[in-house]
Amino acid sequence: MSDIFHEVDEEVRRDKAAEFWKKYQNLVLAGAALIVLAAAGFRYWQYERERAQQAAGDQFQQALAALEGGKLDEAKAGFDKIAAEAPSGYRALAQMAAAGAKAQSDPPGAAAAFDAVAGADEFDLVATLAFPLPANIVFSLMGVPEDDYAQLKQWCGYRAALSWGRPAPEDQVEIATSMAAYRRYMRSLVDLKVRTPGDALASDLIAIHDEAPDRLTLDEIASILFSLSFAGHETTTGLISNTVRRLLEDPSRWDEIAAAPDLIPNAVEETLRYDPSVAVWRRVTTRPVTLAGTDLPQGARLYLWLASAGRDEAAFAEPDRFDLHRRDAERHLAFGKGQHFCLGANFGRLEAQLAIAELLEPLRADPGSAAALFDIDGTLAPI
Repeated sequence: MSDIFHEVDEEVRRDKAAEFWKKYQNLVLAGAALIVLAAAGFRYWQYERERAQQAAGDQFQQALAALEGGKLDEAKAGFDKIAAEAPSGYRALAQMAAAGAKAQSDPPGAAAAFDAVAGADEFDLVATLAFPLPANIVFSLMGVPEDDYAQLKQWCGYRAALSWGRPAPEDQVEIATSMAAYRRYMRSLVDLKVRTPGDALASDLIAIHDEAPDRLTLDEIASILFSLSFAGHETTTGLISNTVRRLLEDPSRWDEIAAAPDLIPNAVEETLRYDPSVAVWRRVTTRPVTLAGTDLPQGARLYLWLASAGRDEAAFAEPDRFDLHRRDAERHLAFGKGQHFCLGANFGRLEAQLAIAELLEPLRADPGSAAALFDIDGTLAPI
């Protein structure tokens, strides 16, 4: 899929941006520098609205910068401080970040996914590991009862079909009905946690609501959980799947990883650069602006090609080559940048690393056996 995006991107690079804009009423921004510029400018106002206190805003930015720089202890300490002292808008964000940082030492729900893989003669990569591993972890962090995991996963599948698929007319009613049930469930989960508080994220957010009901309503908490229940794991499913694919398409890569597991973080980072889970994202201009010589009116709809940034020859040497030893792969924009850097970035990295390590385990004794064990179509089985 990502290869198709890059073919389109090459066509856009050869076209004139102004002509492309007139034709499609969209501007596809290609290249790392433009994406950084657009992402920083077009949505900055959202965070400005929440800056009830400048001090809290500064603290949040410092913690976010520490997270982006991989300083996990510093980031967690910063988010914990904000969660305890800052206005409710920042505290909600900080609680989510702190919950993810805390779970990195012992990811909840991971054991069940690993148990399903261990000793299996054949299994589907996505259904058995890439989807349930991050889903179980995020559902546990939120406080979803384990008995409801299966239903929630089904709703997430419908949500993916609604957001990114092209469902047939006869399927659209079923999907819409499921989405309504999905939202009702999240609101009922909030009501449940009001009555029976616990130590999960839902209860942490409700505690913030209790202190300032108008700043964070119960409906807003339900909306946060609705978004997190999908976005908190769907992209990691893509990251795990993409990493396995890129390692298997050249068996020598898998052999190298099996012989040297300390390369796993490099493999995950290079996949984020080379084949990100989110190839393109949308933005809307809040004011007239000129980018790359093209005048954009207020309200212009933009597509930001995050995948193109990872293949930008001005940012990376030999960008179209997948390199396990690339030293600057972490400069990708797969997790956003600055104000918009993903709060769960390091958690997503960890989940992908754990998944690859689990898949490597049966190959430790025979590192050269990868080609005979895995089928690139997504099914892991003897060939």
